[in-house]
Amino acid sequence: MGEYFDLAFYLDKEKAKRDSAKVQMLKLFDIEEGENVVKQHQYPLFTNREVQFYDYEEVDYIQYYICLSEMVFTKKNFEIKLDQLLQVVTVCLNRIDSILLATGVFEMTPIYLDKVKTIKDFSKKVFERFPFSFFREGNEYGMRNLKCHGNVLYAINQSRGVQDIFSNPISELMEDYGISFEAAQRELELQKRNSEGDVVFD
Repeated sequence: MGEYFDLAFYLDKEKAKRDSAKVQMLKLFDIEEGENVVKQHQYPLFTNREVQFYDYEEVDYIQYYICLSEMVFTKKNFEIKLDQLLQVVTVCLNRIDSILLATGVFEMTPIYLDKVKTIKDFSKKVFERFPFSFFREGNEYGMRNLKCHGNVLYAINQSRGVQDIFSNPISELMEDYGISFEAAQRELELQKRNSEGDVVFD
């Protein structure tokens, strides 16, 4: 997938403003509001990609979006990418008290939260739309089969109807072999022809 990956945090509005949570998060990750082009970074999740940060306020909660370019999930790299996500989510929950929970999905967060105007509107049904959900212990909204990473509980949801986070074959080739989009297209076409028994002429 070539879209931006939304890692969204949801904070108690009053507490977040009182504690200057936005300033804390920007300082924590050494980024600015808006667009950031990151080379090397303390957190591998941010390395060599564009990182966007923006916020959006609802009635009694605030959303902080960290949007990541070139975020590619494959069967091969899934555990590595998950560890990178958990590293960032864990440090946020440990350092910023007003964060209630977080979610991860490719560019669908505003659509999934269209009717979530207050904290009370969050529910198990809402989180079941997301491929990734992260919670504080005791604040799991009745979610089942949660896994634990330190003091963070999380759910990975790949049920039918949930966004398929795994990339298309071209992105997988780009990720696995470090090649360009054009080279990956050529390789995929070559593999397709070979699998169909076609003779490929130079």
